[in-house]
Amino acid sequence: MKIYLLKDIPSLGTKGEIKDVANGYAINYLFPQKIAQRADANIIKKISQEKEQQIITDKKTKKQALELAAKIKKVILEIPLKFSEKGKESYSSVNSKRIIKELESRDIHLLENQIELKKSLKEEGLYDVPLALHPEVKTSLKVRINAIVSGKKK
Repeated sequence: MKIYLLKDIPSLGTKGEIKDVANGYAINYLFPQKIAQRADANIIKKISQEKEQQIITDKKTKKQALELAAKIKKVILEIPLKFSEKGKESYSSVNSKRIIKELESRDIHLLENQIELKKSLKEEGLYDVPLALHPEVKTSLKVRINAIVSGKKK
């Protein structure tokens, strides 16, 4: 019997899937527990339409991610940081939130979970910050930390 899963069932499948199961399993367990329903023609049609729509949406988001990756590849984000007079200790650091803020000023919008920064940047230099724009689109952003000592650039 074809059934439509209303909830995730570890041994069977995930919510929204259509599965073939034994009649007794469906009638005696799945239906009374309200974790599945009979998959009639309307449900099968609805599921196939949703899958098609999901494929279209995925292609669109991947295309947008690729365009954003191309835009990001052209950017070198320069961020000034204040350092002690000896130039060894930074008074602050660059984290994901700071990178997002700096990118927004350049009309590039990212979410914090798209920036795969392991630890904050605290030293002067050029860094490659990994980004995950889409499950299939990964890139990196160049971030240059410029030291400012006592109000002057180092």
